[in-house]
Amino acid sequence: MDNEKFTPGPWSLLFNDKTKVVFENKGVAIFVADTYGGFTKNEIEEEANAALIAAAPEMYEELKLHCARCMWAHPSCERCDTCKTMKVLKKARGEK
Repeated sequence: MDNEKFTPGPWSLLFNDKTKVVFENKGVAIFVADTYGGFTKNEIEEEANAALIAAAPEMYEELKLHCARCMWAHPSCERCDTCKTMKVLKKARGEK
C-alpha cells in the first residue's frame, strides 16, 4: 500500500493575500495548493477548502491504518477491491 507519489504531509495553511496550503521543508514553505481561484463564494469557503486540503495527508494515513486493522482482523476477507475505504485510498494515489 505504499504507492504514494504525492508530497508527504504534514501540510499547513499559509494566510497572506490568498489562502495557500504548504509543505514546510527545512524552514521553506513549499506551495501545495492555492484555494483562491475566483470560484469560491467568499473567504470563509476559501479557508475551509484550504483546511480540508491541508488535512488530506493525515486523513490518508488514518484510512491506511483503518485498512491495515481490517486486514489484520479479517485476513481471509476478499472484499478489499469493493471496500469504500480502499477505493478512496486508490483514488488518492491516482489508481483506477
